[in-house]
Amino acid sequence: MNLHIIIPAHNEAANLILCVNSLRLIYPEAFITISTDGNTDATEEIALELEAENLKTFVVSSPLRMGKGLAIQTALMPNTLNAYYDADMAVNPYALQHMAKIAEYTKGLIIGKRISNKRTVSRKVTSTIYNNLVRLLFRTGISDHQCGCKMLSAEASNIALSCDATGFFFDTELIIRCKKAGLTITECPVYWVENKKKSSVKVIRDGTQMLKQLVHLRFALRR
Repeated sequence: MNLHIIIPAHNEAANLILCVNSLRLIYPEAFITISTDGNTDATEEIALELEAENLKTFVVSSPLRMGKGLAIQTALMPNTLNAYYDADMAVNPYALQHMAKIAEYTKGLIIGKRISNKRTVSRKVTSTIYNNLVRLLFRTGISDHQCGCKMLSAEASNIALSCDATGFFFDTELIIRCKKAGLTITECPVYWVENKKKSSVKVIRDGTQMLKQLVHLRFALRR
């Protein structure tokens, strides 16, 4: 089974080397694509160095900020097993092994379900409210829509390419569209450690935008 791992990378200079080298060590046969996204630090330079040093490691570059969703879409390989994984390694990289085993007997979408005993109160509250709202509006039955570790069958990858969201809402839209298409969605518990650095997610700005996108998608799918 060919595995292609996408790393969306916006200002991930501090994390990228460890992330790629760890994935390469665990998954030596996998293809890895670093999708750089309008960086203002040394991410682009580091990504190109990693590409030069490692076989089966590639860079897709954008000098302008695309957003996480579009960065992933740009790097997707057709007719293969795609995964995407956040560069900060908040999810243990071995989680992809378990996901790949699930992918052997189910065609669909395998998503990380974060397990953590340590989360800031603000993140825990906003995450709970958001996930409850998505379940209410779309009856997904999913407990974690936003984990940055997902694995997509060829069928799910095709649906991912049709998603409209270019930013953080991409994760949620992908789940909703896969469920509507009748694909199997499997939640896979993953050990997760909250990143201490300043997050690129702005709770008020991005939260408001994601709520608008939820409402828009709700009406769009009813047509």
